[in-house]
Amino acid sequence: MGLFSSKPKKEIKTIKEAVFYDDEKFCYTAKSGHTYGDFPARTNVLQNKNGYWNIDDTWEMYAPRLVGMFENIDANVTKLVEQNQLLLERINSLETQLAQLSETNKLVR
Repeated sequence: MGLFSSKPKKEIKTIKEAVFYDDEKFCYTAKSGHTYGDFPARTNVLQNKNGYWNIDDTWEMYAPRLVGMFENIDANVTKLVEQNQLLLERINSLETQLAQLSETNKLVR
C-alpha cells in the first residue's frame, strides 16, 4: 500500500480482512493442513469453481462470511417487513380519514 492509500495498514488476522485490505501475503492454514494464500485474487473462487484441495477447507474459510451475509439478509428482511407493516397501518388510517371526509361531504350537500 502506498503513502496515499485509502486503506490503512493493519495487521491482518482473518480472511475477510485479507480480502478487504488486498493483502496478497496473507496465508491461511486449514485444519486439514493445506495452506492457502492469494485471497484478494480468489474472492470469487466459489463462483468460478476454481476450488481448493477439498470442500471442507473451502467451507472452513468462507463459512463465517457466508453466515454474516445470511444474518445481514435476515436483518434487512426484518426491517422491510416492519416498514411494510407501518406503511399498511398508515394506509388504513388514511383510508378511514378519507371515508370520514366523504361522509361529511355527503352530509353538507
